[in-house]
Amino acid sequence: MKPGLARAVPMAIIGLIAGLLFVLVLRALQSVEPVWDPQIGFVVGAFTTSFAFIWGMGANDKRMSAHPHEPEVDKESGLILYEPHEEHEDIDAEAEKTPPGRVLSFNIWQVSFWQIVLVVGLFAFATLPTGLNLQTTAIAGGNVTAVGYFDFTLPFTNTTVSVSQLTLFAFFVFFTLASLYVISWVIGRTFLALSKNVSEVQKDPVKAVGRYTFAPEGETTRQMPMGLQLLILIVVYGAFIWVGYNFLFSEFLVFFKEPNIVRVMMTATLTLLVGSIVYYSIVKTDLSKNLIMVGVLFSSIFLTYFISYHILVGFVLYSPSLDLIRIMASAGNAVVIGSLIFYTIYPKKVNRWLGTTARNLLRMAEAEAEQPKANTETTAIVPQSSEGNN
Repeated sequence: MKPGLARAVPMAIIGLIAGLLFVLVLRALQSVEPVWDPQIGFVVGAFTTSFAFIWGMGANDKRMSAHPHEPEVDKESGLILYEPHEEHEDIDAEAEKTPPGRVLSFNIWQVSFWQIVLVVGLFAFATLPTGLNLQTTAIAGGNVTAVGYFDFTLPFTNTTVSVSQLTLFAFFVFFTLASLYVISWVIGRTFLALSKNVSEVQKDPVKAVGRYTFAPEGETTRQMPMGLQLLILIVVYGAFIWVGYNFLFSEFLVFFKEPNIVRVMMTATLTLLVGSIVYYSIVKTDLSKNLIMVGVLFSSIFLTYFISYHILVGFVLYSPSLDLIRIMASAGNAVVIGSLIFYTIYPKKVNRWLGTTARNLLRMAEAEAEQPKANTETTAIVPQSSEGNN
């Protein structure tokens, strides 16, 4: 799985976009008019494209110059020994040593490359006079290769800009591949953590399952009066709430549709996550550890919902009439992805909670099964005749 053309072509496109954005941002910061200059932009873009393409081909990757295997030399004669072997043996040995993240990246580059080839091929075929096309416009001179424009509201803001459909399509393809990579990485890391936990249990069942802990190994918590802990907690959280609400999240959130709600939630995320870490560094108690877990869980769910509502789901369900479905879909994504992120960070805690819950449910079921059943047998009274009484 070495670098090659499949990675170089997408990287060249990313390099061109990065060069153009660099010129735009630099001229905007310097208040140069006009902000966009095609000549300067494409000159810088040519350099960034070249560097990105060369990097994509693996110019600085030592694997490109590595031999399949080192030759074996006879110690007595000094001659190189030749042993015939199958080619698939080298491929299998390399596959076993390849990290899972590199395998995922290799496949993402392959999908990106063939996606680009497919889009460029369809566009080139559509420009031909006899290309496969279907003209549905009532205008006789309608052109199937023309690119239309429409008004688009930028995410997180109420600003409306005129965007070409080709630009939005290219951005949507890029975002789809990027989100596919991120979600695949999260799922892969989750299953990798699960498999490692199973391996650790099989090797040493005595030790607890899990690889991640916030506190260093062997660190003991302090014993501190609860009143003093709460007093320090109020001071730390109050400082983060005051700084976050009045300074950090007061200016740039004016472009959001609901700035006050976003401002409160961002302040809560900062306080529960960063404030809990600061609180733990001060007191180092069991309460501070639990608050960090609460902050991680809240931040994971809220930030995932925020991104899903405005980008992941917002690009598809942008109509105001579908706002309820948009909220429900974003909430579902937030719960699932946020829980996976929390489990990736705290697998030991989650496994312990699940085990305790399952054990309690099993005890309740066993206790219910052992309860004596009520005697529901009835005695039938059959009337006897006078002859039978005699």
